[in-house]
Formats: sequence, structure tokens, C-alpha cells
Amino acid sequence: SSTVGKGTCFRLRLPLHTAEHTAEHPRTALRSIVGAESASSYRILLVDDIKENRDVLRAVLEPLGFSLMEAVDGAEGVKLFEEWTPHAVLMDMRMPVMDGYEATRRIKETPEGAAVPVIAITASAFEDEVQNVLNSGADYCIRKPLRPEELFEILGEALGLRYVYGADTAEHEEKPHEITAGDVARLPESLTSAMRTAVEEGDILQLEALINTIQEVDAPLADGLRRLARRYDYETLTDLLPEEVESP
Repeated sequence: SSTVGKGTCFRLRLPLHTAEHTAEHPRTALRSIVGAESASSYRILLVDDIKENRDVLRAVLEPLGFSLMEAVDGAEGVKLFEEWTPHAVLMDMRMPVMDGYEATRRIKETPEGAAVPVIAITASAFEDEVQNVLNSGADYCIRKPLRPEELFEILGEALGLRYVYGADTAEHEEKPHEITAGDVARLPESLTSAMRTAVEEGDILQLEALINTIQEVDAPLADGLRRLARRYDYETLTDLLPEEVESP
């Protein structure tokens, strides 16, 4: 029906039928990367001025068998690149002495560096900043927080890697007996709140840095939390960390 000044009303009849029940397909078991073929023959240079960031990158890559070397700023990164000739470079962009932009440009200007993939790591969420990173010569750009699966995907593409997979048994693993929610609850509320935020955002670098502050106070607790973080067992960490209590 249609009325001037009010609009038009349509009525539709659709021949719908009740759908038959379909059996749910069981979820395919996830597979975790446990290695890479000939990984020991690949040299990867880690360039970052923050030790905790380098430690986390090492914790992610070393178990797969890669040969790693670290530089604490862009200038040292360029020097080690010339001496060590790595197959790939992980480059933080914000560093003292020489930043990642200049270091990347210098590496790419060398005959050897032109063909070596530089994977930039940046905290910026802006597209124009990502473009600036790529304009400096970087081949790839990863935004923080770092997600290991994204890093593995990029390294696999850049180096033509063939990964070795294992069945994901995380669902069947028991929580470490030495860690309880009560142990974690004894930590300062500001610390557990920051850790929970890092877990929720998947910021493994920040989480690792926060766990390091516990080391001198309670080394066994720090070791247990670090083990969970490096295994990316965020579900268990979420269960252990107290929820924030809203102020009345």
C-alpha cells in the first residue's frame, strides 16, 4: 500500500522451511610450530635497544633452531650485519644512537643487504607510519604487540621455510602445580592489573617485562609465569590473574 506524504508499505511472503539438523564437524586439532627444516643454517639478526624485547624474540625463535645474534642499536646492527651476513633482520624502529629507519637504509644500500629481508617492528598503529617504515627499505612491517604466529608466517614467506608441526596439546596440559591464584594475588594490584591488560592485548613483550620485575621478589613464581607466557598459554594466565575490581 502507498499513501502520499507517508511512504509505501511492502509485505513479503517467503517460503521458508525448517532446516534439517546437521551434525557438527569436530574441530580440527590445531598444530603448533615446533621447528623449521634446516633452521640452524639460517642466521637472524635481532636489533632492539630493549633487552626484554630481544629476550622475547630469542625465546620465540631459538627453540626452532635458528642461529641468532643481537644488536642494541641501529649502528651496532649495521656493523654486525656486515660482519655476520644474516639471512634476515628483525629491526625495531625506535632506538637511540641510530634508529631503525637509518639502519635499514644503510643495510639495503649494501650489495649483500639488498636481497636480505628486513622485518621492521613498530608500535605505531598509523598507516602513514607503516608506509614510512616500508619507504626506508624494510620488506615487511609487524605492529606491536608482537604475535608469534604473524612473525612465523612472515619469516616463512621471506626465507621459504618449511615448518615442522606438532599436535597442539595445550588443552590437555595441566596447569603448573607450583603456581596458584593465591600466589599471584599476593603481588601488587597495579602489577597484576598491568599483566592482565598485557595478556588481554596479547602484548608478549610487555608481559615479559612485567614478569621480570617479579624475579627478585619471587623467582619460582616469575619462572612459572614466564613459562606460561612463552608457551602463549593466555587462558591459564587469565585464570591465575585476579580480575579488576571496579571502584564503587
